[in-house]
Amino acid sequence: MSGSLQTKRALRLLQGEKAQEFADLEGVQHDLKHVADACKMIDLWKENASKEGVRRACFDSAVMRYRRCFNGGIRKKMSVSVISSLDEDEKLLHGKLLDLADKSVAHCVDGSEENVPIVTMIIPPNAPVSAEISAWNGRVVHHNKVDCDKIRILALKLRAEAKSYATILAEELLKELQGKSLSEIYHMPKPQRSITDNGEQLSLKYGGKLKGDLPPFNFIKGQ
Repeated sequence: MSGSLQTKRALRLLQGEKAQEFADLEGVQHDLKHVADACKMIDLWKENASKEGVRRACFDSAVMRYRRCFNGGIRKKMSVSVISSLDEDEKLLHGKLLDLADKSVAHCVDGSEENVPIVTMIIPPNAPVSAEISAWNGRVVHHNKVDCDKIRILALKLRAEAKSYATILAEELLKELQGKSLSEIYHMPKPQRSITDNGEQLSLKYGGKLKGDLPPFNFIKGQ
């Protein structure tokens, strides 16, 4: 029987605070990429009036995904120390985005939205008067008041910072694995997924060679 042997890949769960922080930073990068992509679409459709609703949806989505990166939850948030590396204009923009998320998009507490109940009296010349109930609904169009390209650039800059730190953590995790035998790694628990739909995935990989009592193989994250 002819044919070459195929490389097999075994997924194992990395445990511990450092490993989870690494995975959380991958999630942060997902969000920041979404922010950059959404802002690109906002500018792309700037001259298309029929896309105004889509542009507003993109902006709201971008602002909320940006805020997720700096809010605590089950995922570790991005370190606030990263903000100290920004220039003054970027810091102001960062603060504005968080304010918009908290006070306008997620909640309406800044006066950027109004909903006014109206009764319209219909008074014909020779017939009974009637009435209609309606409302005025208005909201400030934020995406026309900020430079979305600057938001895109900021998101990409912060994503690069997150990637850089994730790379450091990955190298440290790999060193720790190199201190274990392949048998130890092979018998680590298998990862389990509770969300099984085909969601977003990054193709970032951090690889290195391991040695031990099993045939050598490349341990590559995400495979």
